[in-house]
Amino acid sequence: MKLTKYILSFAAAAGLLAACQTPELVQVAAPENVIPAALHELEVDEIAITATNQQETIQFSWEEANYGAKTSLRYSVEVALTEDGKKVTIVPGTAETQATVTYEELNRVVFNDLNVAEGQPTELKVYVGSVIYSGAVTASYPKVYSQPISLTVTVTAAEKVYPKVWV
Repeated sequence: MKLTKYILSFAAAAGLLAACQTPELVQVAAPENVIPAALHELEVDEIAITATNQQETIQFSWEEANYGAKTSLRYSVEVALTEDGKKVTIVPGTAETQATVTYEELNRVVFNDLNVAEGQPTELKVYVGSVIYSGAVTASYPKVYSQPISLTVTVTAAEKVYPKVWV
């Protein structure tokens, strides 16, 4: 009886070990060979943000980035004053290939983070950044940006929004 128990235990362990497969290794392209997301042209070229139209929205959409393998990606929509300038995020990591932003959100970022003067038309560069996403953290792979499109924005004063702190 004991011998049968040991034989069955050994057979079960051998069966489990034989059934294991090594996961398939997926190779992504080198950062310089990645095809970045392609941001679609916007319906409007110029936006004048006022106190009365801040609930209106603007739609950003883009084609998926190609990393040479099917991977989980996170996209962000970012704006800058120049092509070499500091990029500020207006839409944080999303898995979708489109995003809707209210004029209020856009106004807050452009006025507070890019320090654009109130009432002055300013040309912005809009980008879509993509990064490989793995679970709760992004992989250590550089963010890849689309070619920029231009958007002229006239902002109004916006209060800075601070995160809520509970004590």
